[in-house]
Amino acid sequence: AKVAFLTGEMSVERAMERALAIEGRVKVDDLRQGRLDDQQRASIGAAAVRLRDQSPRFEVLQPEPGSVWSLRGRESSAQVVIIDSLQALAEGTKPRDEELAALVYRLKAEAVAEDVCVIVTAQLPSLAERNDARPTLDDFGTMGAVKQAADVVLALYREEMYAPDAGVEGATELLVRKNRNGTTGYVDLYFYKQWLRFEDMLDPDR
Repeated sequence: AKVAFLTGEMSVERAMERALAIEGRVKVDDLRQGRLDDQQRASIGAAAVRLRDQSPRFEVLQPEPGSVWSLRGRESSAQVVIIDSLQALAEGTKPRDEELAALVYRLKAEAVAEDVCVIVTAQLPSLAERNDARPTLDDFGTMGAVKQAADVVLALYREEMYAPDAGVEGATELLVRKNRNGTTGYVDLYFYKQWLRFEDMLDPDR
């Protein structure tokens, strides 16, 4: 499937650096500053070849604020569209929740009309003051638009962000908060901070 990754959170160059670091399993700062040993250079080289061979099935692009979609043009053949993030599309011309809600409904309408799988990241407010900081559907705000319109809602919970001294480094829960056509629940993941990479806790790809 052709994948289009639209990011309003970083430049295309920075996004590709991260893709190389994740795929090659090296620290993004080491990659950026050229601090790689021979093994890491070989790993990055192999990752670059894999990403190159995937083109034009994988593209990194930058959307214009307020334009939910540029898929009517060059990305019209993409089967999967990843948008990072919902907030980056906002223009600030309306009250924030009202504008984000409108964007969610427009994204859903476009996804259905174009028969495309759309994955949208979203920034959540700080949950540190709650007894249970695991995100819920209501935490997405947007006047309930995410809760109503999304087919699947996933949330990440990294315990070390709230209890850094609890000895749970890397432990992550992928929470399925909504699944229109299936069950909800969670999956245990491990976050490799040095690679910016999540892997299945029970079946890591080492």
